[in-house]
Amino acid sequence: MDITKDELEELFRETFEDDSIVLSRELTHTQIDSWDSMRHLNLMLALEERVGVRFSSDAMARMESVGDIVDHVSENGVTVSW
Repeated sequence: MDITKDELEELFRETFEDDSIVLSRELTHTQIDSWDSMRHLNLMLALEERVGVRFSSDAMARMESVGDIVDHVSENGVTVSW
């Protein structure tokens, strides 16, 4: 499965209930006020459902930026069209 930046951005906006989010690879969890552990888990679950990639609990814990997330799904065969 593939995903576009716009689709990924929409997942972030829905998960964090913030329509002003604009993704960049450098965007981190510290830059989105509502990015707490529960919403992080919700984001990972939504992404798993959307692209069919499973995240181990260790992988989830290491993901602190959009770039980390994009790299992980890319390493698992998902093309992210930026």
